[in-house]
Amino acid sequence: MKTFLRFSAIAALATVLVVAGSTFSFADTYNLVTFTGNINPGNANVKSPFNSVLTQGGAISGSFVIDNNLIPASGSGFVNVPFSSFPDIANIPPSTAFTIDLGSPSLTFTLADAIQNSGAIQFNNGQFRGFFFVADFLFTDGNPYRFDDQGGTWSIKLLDQIGGAPVPLTSAKVSGVITGMTVGAPFVPSTPAAVPEASTLLLLGGGLVGLVACGKRLKKA
Repeated sequence: MKTFLRFSAIAALATVLVVAGSTFSFADTYNLVTFTGNINPGNANVKSPFNSVLTQGGAISGSFVIDNNLIPASGSGFVNVPFSSFPDIANIPPSTAFTIDLGSPSLTFTLADAIQNSGAIQFNNGQFRGFFFVADFLFTDGNPYRFDDQGGTWSIKLLDQIGGAPVPLTSAKVSGVITGMTVGAPFVPSTPAAVPEASTLLLLGGGLVGLVACGKRLKKA
């Protein structure tokens, strides 16, 4: 009898350990990617107030996470793949998912800044082309502006403070291009706290009950 009870206790303990040691798996595979680009040369492309922090022809850079399972096939034409379509995007920090640095901390944007349902990687026939990304911001001069990235070309324009629509003032414009990307190391999203399924919880509960019952019986024997 004691042998049977000991065996039951060991089996119940094994159940608890299996449930506690379960791991979380992600839906897709990802890589970290860096990209480069530049501000267009010429006085018309960097004007006040941005000439206080940026230079004509200056370099830009950034990084993002690419979902290898969502890269469009060759011959698919222009396709925007939203970061929101990543099945594990909730476990990827916005600054890791996408960051673009125009050459100044005051002109650095992340996925958290995206508006108008923007925030997507753009491909042309399966090849990286740039981003679809729009962000409104206040610059150091106190005025509101819009950073608008459409594929490989982006610009910054002053916002109409009444209607919220971009006003194309060349005295407050920065333009540039994104030239290429480099695929880096595999990226693993942060692991969320695992929530066991109902059947697993029942199994765990049964194991714990078994441990308690066996402990009482062993004491009486």
